[in-house]
Amino acid sequence: MKSTISVAGSSLLALLLSAPASAQLYGGFSFGESYLEEVETGTVTPLLQFDLFEVFGAAANDAEQFMWLVGGTPGRLSTWAYGSPNGPVDVGPILTDTGGAYRWDGMAYDSLNDRLILVLAFPPFGAPSTARGLYELDPNTLVATQVLSYSTNGISASISGLGFNRADGLFYAPDDVGLQILAIDLATGTATPVPGSAYVSGSADVDGCTVGNNKVYLIDDDPAFPPQVFDLSTGTYVTPHGINASGATSTSAAAWLPRSLDPGAVYCNGAINSTGVGGEIEADGSRFVGDHDMTLRASSLPQNAFGFFIVSDTQGFTANPGGSQGNLCLGGFIGRYVGPGQILSSGSAGEFSLEIDLGAIPTPTGTVGVMPGDTWNFQAWHRDSVGGSAVSNFTGAVAVPFL
Repeated sequence: MKSTISVAGSSLLALLLSAPASAQLYGGFSFGESYLEEVETGTVTPLLQFDLFEVFGAAANDAEQFMWLVGGTPGRLSTWAYGSPNGPVDVGPILTDTGGAYRWDGMAYDSLNDRLILVLAFPPFGAPSTARGLYELDPNTLVATQVLSYSTNGISASISGLGFNRADGLFYAPDDVGLQILAIDLATGTATPVPGSAYVSGSADVDGCTVGNNKVYLIDDDPAFPPQVFDLSTGTYVTPHGINASGATSTSAAAWLPRSLDPGAVYCNGAINSTGVGGEIEADGSRFVGDHDMTLRASSLPQNAFGFFIVSDTQGFTANPGGSQGNLCLGGFIGRYVGPGQILSSGSAGEFSLEIDLGAIPTPTGTVGVMPGDTWNFQAWHRDSVGGSAVSNFTGAVAVPFL
């Protein structure tokens, strides 16, 4: 279910991001304020004023746990590490590869290709019309190179916000000319209207945009309009949580902070069991130790089979240990979740789950607490039968790096 400027409210921001949450939406106001919204509950927390400049764009690098912020005229880049007690850090001014110094109006992080894309909506007087478009920023040199020109590619649009959707590899942007969402493919240089994405009535100036959970979040310049949330899966808008967190008159930035575990962290597949497939395991919740929010799930198991989870800080591989039909994918000292309520039945659904206490990971010599920077590996052992004979098997294994 996770990425400057000196921020007067940095300690508050750090506290908020270390509090239990599955996903948060960051919004920045161009007058320096910002807020966080817990998207599942609608809880909104205003943050204090930024000290240095207005915030026009924001993007989150969840893998490395920090955010980029851009703002000011000419635009400056800042970074902020999740939970940092020191607040965001100013990196410096952004220049184009042709030497232009512009005000950047939005940004998005392409996590598939590890690139940061900026929006140039309003080039200064005297700049060529071809300057409007999208730019790739090198965060080390602070040089932005154009990757899409609106006029050269025949795109008539007014875009101030940008979001990236990892599910389809496309960028999404609010178009204040067509009053709709555009899907932008940088590989082909095309911007295509998304069917059914017309703005809500009266909304005509959307500045912030981000994508999370296959939904596009549009942040209106006018705080009287709550965020518009468009579900890409269904092609319809969903009822948003009402946000009117500030008296500011101009909202300009948005970023999605998923703060989630990656179920793709499975490093070892389960051997085939009596269902005809291998047992699977996944970890859901938050990588942040302070969240105390992690649940293990084992699935594709035989019905009504007993089993339990095992854990180690070391990976390994042992085929058919103790005559098991499966493979043990843990090494070192292995702990077992066999305490009260921890030996589980797969039931008729062929699955079981366990909420994990990160302060009490079992080991052969007692329990230990998870520390930030630790990686723990989990697997599930379960009973099975082959030809009427009792056997056992293992699911795959998942590695969880904690923060």
